[in-house]
Amino acid sequence: MKYFYKILCLTLLLAGNLSLSQVSVVISEVKLNGQSIPNGSPVQLGTSTSGILRFKLAIIKPNDLTMGSVRYSIGTYTSNGVYTFQVPQEEFYLGPGNTGTTGTYEFELFNTDLDFAGGCYLSASVQQLESPNSPPTPLLNWKSNQVSLKKSPTYTITSNTNSVQCDSTTPVTFTVNSNAPGYSTYQWSYGSGWTVSGGTTGTSLTLIPGSSILNPIGVTPTFSGVVQPLKTYTMPRSQIDPTGYISGSATVCTTRIFTFEGLLANQTVAWSLSNATAGTLSSTTGTSTTFTTTGGGAVDLIATATNGCGQSYVRTLGLFAGSPPAFSLVRASNEICDDIKYHYVPYEITNRNPAFTYTYNVATYPWVNVTQSIQTYNGVIQDVLVFPKTYSGTMDIYVTTSNSCGSTAFFVEEEPISNCSGLGFRSSNSVEQFTVFPNPANDIVTIELKDSKNQFEKDTTISGELFDLQGQSKSKVKITDNKATLSVKGLNKGIYILKININDQVESHQIAVE
Repeated sequence: MKYFYKILCLTLLLAGNLSLSQVSVVISEVKLNGQSIPNGSPVQLGTSTSGILRFKLAIIKPNDLTMGSVRYSIGTYTSNGVYTFQVPQEEFYLGPGNTGTTGTYEFELFNTDLDFAGGCYLSASVQQLESPNSPPTPLLNWKSNQVSLKKSPTYTITSNTNSVQCDSTTPVTFTVNSNAPGYSTYQWSYGSGWTVSGGTTGTSLTLIPGSSILNPIGVTPTFSGVVQPLKTYTMPRSQIDPTGYISGSATVCTTRIFTFEGLLANQTVAWSLSNATAGTLSSTTGTSTTFTTTGGGAVDLIATATNGCGQSYVRTLGLFAGSPPAFSLVRASNEICDDIKYHYVPYEITNRNPAFTYTYNVATYPWVNVTQSIQTYNGVIQDVLVFPKTYSGTMDIYVTTSNSCGSTAFFVEEEPISNCSGLGFRSSNSVEQFTVFPNPANDIVTIELKDSKNQFEKDTTISGELFDLQGQSKSKVKITDNKATLSVKGLNKGIYILKININDQVESHQIAVE
């Protein structure tokens, strides 16, 4: 919305004859959006679509001069002479005893009203409406100074590609785009990493990339003879293609050769180890290296592939040097018995290496059947030995782990095992009504009545719920017509307890999930 205000300062004035040269109309203190415009400089909106133009208008005359009734007009001219009022006209009387009047005005200036030719300007005029002289003299019209209004040029740089591959010699063309092409000239600049092909003036520049870092491209426009700020463009390198990998066995007994496969042209490899005490490398550069075991243990073999532009990527292969490390066996405290027939004794292996499998050989009386499963308890991996709950005695535990370099073992002699009644665990003398199969299972478990002739009453409520050894419920099933199926697919390997609730009477079954 266009609006204005003015401040009038009037003093008494003696009557006298009037001429054009006696009066001045001056526009000064021009500001665009609060920023002062230097005297003589054009007003430019830049990339903004509009802005508030604020200025001071002064009518200056001798103290004894009478101008009479006057009307002032404030507006803008386009380059083809079209005039637009920007401030409403106002009439007033200027008599003797003052040196004129001063007002401050503002209006919204739009970029669409401007052009690049420089023919647009802000101007004010003061027109005499009646002659104060006797006899009357011709009416006069005073013009102010002109404030140039110009459309601001904009410049952007584009290229014919988004990135440059390392070692590419394909020419790249950069183009400057402007909204004032007929009023602009250009000077291009470029740093190391490029070779010019053609000239460095004009709207485009063609460069051939090198193998070093590509410095930014620059262009300095000149608009209507005035040098504009430098515009820059940075051409990124394409990311290095991570095609390579390390080949070779992850177990090293004494020495082993490792090769970096899939290396592209003009790429090099640097080798290193995460643990220098585990072994040594025959070479830290080249497409292959030999690892020799010294201290042994787990170690990462690291290969860094780098191209000629300094870009790189890393590949890592986890190794184990030598035989498996020594370990020990600790009996855990979360020992439990279920309410049917099984006693679960968990063990934890100190210095356990997830890369190895630990095998238990338990020596007990021949008629005692001991099975093994794995579980996680409080974040620690446990091996669970499952005994008949009636067994009480001792056992010898022999645990081994091995790789292609050798074996490591730990032996526990005469480990005491108490029966569940001796430990105070609850036992059940109830007769199992249902059978569960297959067991072990890895998909679907079927629940059926053991004796089809021994049917339950029709109003009997029967349901099943599967728990892990920590008592966490894993799934539930409703048993209808004395039969149901239960899925164990997706469960971790180990021992689970299926509890079947028959009118609040519970029978339990151990299920091994493989």
